[in-house]
Order: sequence, then structure tokens, then C-alpha cells
Amino acid sequence: MHERHTGENLSERLKSTDSEFELDGKIVSSVHDNARNMNCASEKCDFEDMKCFVHTIQLCIKPFLEIPASAKLTTHARKLVGHLKHSTDITAEMRKRQNLFGLRQNELVQDVVTRWNSTQLMLEHLCEQCRVLTDVMLDTTVTKKSDTHMIL
Repeated sequence: MHERHTGENLSERLKSTDSEFELDGKIVSSVHDNARNMNCASEKCDFEDMKCFVHTIQLCIKPFLEIPASAKLTTHARKLVGHLKHSTDITAEMRKRQNLFGLRQNELVQDVVTRWNSTQLMLEHLCEQCRVLTDVMLDTTVTKKSDTHMIL
């Protein structure tokens, strides 16, 4: 859509798409984020207004992730995961040590800021692999001494 995403413009586009695909009167509801323009478009199209539950949860969790202590932890975790995922040597060493310690061969997950569950998964995997990560990060044959500050 090249025009501004106002409620009016969105509703016009939705109505024209309805007509184009011969869906007039067949669409009864619209699931969307909580943005005002989407609420407006839904009203103008006479759709039942259904706000996305997952987006609502994201909006509830986002303020917690912005608390300085939480933000500091997640920022540090992102840097660590980014560093580890970009090194094939470290990844190979982690797999060896996961086997040695009897841990699952879970990959580390880089989170996406707009998806709270990816942040949760990133932190879960870091906690689960803590022993392996610490071991690898402190091993100077695998990790540069200057990178050891990234240990959580």
C-alpha cells in the first residue's frame, strides 16, 4: 500500500480487496494489532473487532523488558549469543561439551525484540547451557581472553 496507513485508507483497501475477490459479506471479523488505525479500519468495514491476543501479551511484557535491570541482562545475553553464533569453532566446541556433560544439543537462540517469547527462549537456552558456555568462554584455546568479559 503506497498511501498512508490511516484507518480510512486501510478500510478502503480492505473493502476493495473484498470486492476484488468476491468476498463481500463473507468476512465477519478482523484480527489485528492494537493500533488505532487498524481499530478504525475494522470499524469502518463493519468487521467484528478482534485484537490479537499475542500482540496484547507483547504490549504487557514490553515494559518489564525495559526495566533497566532486565534491559541490561537481555542486552548482555544478545551480545553473548551473537558472539557465540558467529564462531564455527565455538559452536563445534559447545557441541562436544554438550555431549561430554550430557546436555541437550540445543542451539542458542537470538531473540527478536518484538517477540517476547524469543527473548524467553534465548534466556532459557543460555541458562540450560550455562555450564557449557562458561567452560567454553573460559577456555583460552577456544575463546580469546579479551572476550571472557561476556560471560553472564
